[in-house]
Amino acid sequence: MIDVRQINLLDHVDEMVKLSHEHWAEVEQGLCSEDRISPNMPAYYACSENNSLMCYGAFDGDKMVGYASAIMSRAMHYDMQLAVHDLLYVKPEYRKGSTGIRLMRAIEDEAKRKGAEKFFWVAKSNSIFNKILVKLKVEETIYSKNLCP
Repeated sequence: MIDVRQINLLDHVDEMVKLSHEHWAEVEQGLCSEDRISPNMPAYYACSENNSLMCYGAFDGDKMVGYASAIMSRAMHYDMQLAVHDLLYVKPEYRKGSTGIRLMRAIEDEAKRKGAEKFFWVAKSNSIFNKILVKLKVEETIYSKNLCP
């Protein structure tokens, strides 16, 4: 059974960067070139220090096979806490079970415990992840527009 547990991202940076290359190769090639994978570590450190970063890992023994992270912040115009999905990825060979859903539920539950009133997931409209969000009855759609060639 895959173990899903809360992690300190800073203790798992190398594993997450390695998985992020697999993530990029599968779904993010249209976003940027692979050489631009470069986690903003000062921002991650700052979010970790102010307790706004939430991270969970999925492990097969000691091997990280998936991750989820989100950032909490106060809404700019309303007196409410929001959580926004930062990363979610599970290696393809570990997707047959409920690993991805368990990561999603864990990060949503953590956000709720921290006071979030809304959680925003981001998915491409033609992606498998979008189909999962629709099945889970996520209510809203966020649109994006690529401004770079």
